[in-house]
Amino acid sequence: LSWMPIYFKTVLNVDLKQAAWFSAVPWGVMAVSSCIAGAASDNLIKSGCPLIVVRKIMQSIGFIGPGLSLLCLNYATTPALASVILTVALSLSSFTQAGYFLNIQDIAPQSAGLLHGISNAAGTLAAIISTIGAGYFVEWFGSFKAFLTLT
Repeated sequence: LSWMPIYFKTVLNVDLKQAAWFSAVPWGVMAVSSCIAGAASDNLIKSGCPLIVVRKIMQSIGFIGPGLSLLCLNYATTPALASVILTVALSLSSFTQAGYFLNIQDIAPQSAGLLHGISNAAGTLAAIISTIGAGYFVEWFGSFKAFLTLT
């Protein structure tokens, strides 16, 4: 979502200084929501829900929620509404931290550090490529609408 400031500038005609603020808020709220996701995960496990089910629930919320949110972003008409939608998307994506990220520890606790490092490196590489690709994609189709629909 490194494209957020450009989205606010090009789609919603917000100057870059304001766009930076509209783009920063979702990341700040995500920090809080990741703690909520962790607590929810712990509570489900304590209540007797099987670990694999908890991980799948958290991962499903973390993937489906942001996807639906980004579809809704196509219909945002104000910077404030777009920021709220992006905040919801990032907040829900933080649930993957209680799903996928912890799953490495569940599966291979002796190698969790190495596996997380490899996984994080692969994710970083994908983020670099997708950031560049997003720019080309938006330029090619001429708008963010097609990009947001496909992502």
